[in-house]
Amino acid sequence: MESKQQKIDYDTFSLLLNERHFGMKRIKGVSRRTLTHWRKLDHLIDHREHIISGKPNFFSPIDLVWISIIADLREMSIEHSKIKGAKLGLFTPIKASNSKEYPAIEYYTMEVLQMNVAIYIILTSTNELHILNDLVYVDKLRSGEIENHTAISLNKQIKDTLTDIYKTPNFSEYNGLTTEEIQAIEIIRNKTFKYINITKENEKGEIIRLEGTEQILEESKITDLLKKGAYQNLEIKQHNGKVVCINRTIRKKLTK
Repeated sequence: MESKQQKIDYDTFSLLLNERHFGMKRIKGVSRRTLTHWRKLDHLIDHREHIISGKPNFFSPIDLVWISIIADLREMSIEHSKIKGAKLGLFTPIKASNSKEYPAIEYYTMEVLQMNVAIYIILTSTNELHILNDLVYVDKLRSGEIENHTAISLNKQIKDTLTDIYKTPNFSEYNGLTTEEIQAIEIIRNKTFKYINITKENEKGEIIRLEGTEQILEESKITDLLKKGAYQNLEIKQHNGKVVCINRTIRKKLTK
């Protein structure tokens, strides 16, 4: 079941993440010569209006995160050709909930900063790129969908480059829980759900289905819900001709 996420002001985040006001002092462990080499390889873009010797470069938070990713990939001896493939995937646009598109690296950086989730960038031995949260990552490992691979923690990159605004996620409370149990906890914490039903299998005691009744606070969302069919049951209550309550019930059968 999809729980209602905390609202992200994507436009404001995007503006701040793309402001170029950081100098070379903010880049650790990478020399000017190396950055120049990476630009020649098309890993980086030179945003200076007039490229002349001695004119300083300024970097955005997203630039810093991407440079940190390149540095870690090179430290793990990842070839430049694979880094080019990673760049293509990380800068592919993703549509956010506001119907606007943002580069994947920017979108997931917003998710880490706002939602405090763990995000991993996975490069497989067959040159596929996946960007996954920790739960999906573990599921794909268990199922064998992901085998030999290189993993980069986006949280680490953000922590290393944007230390002053990064908050480390706390995963210790999930120790010993199954994926289904963690999903149930996250739904319980979501205050928009008025009723939550958890169905367990008798023999194994595993959670097999989650059902929640969510209160919709904006009347304008009714049309979107009807168009998308994003509900199993939809309850609309009126009083004196005005809508006073909108509830939708969502059910999800959990599979391994």
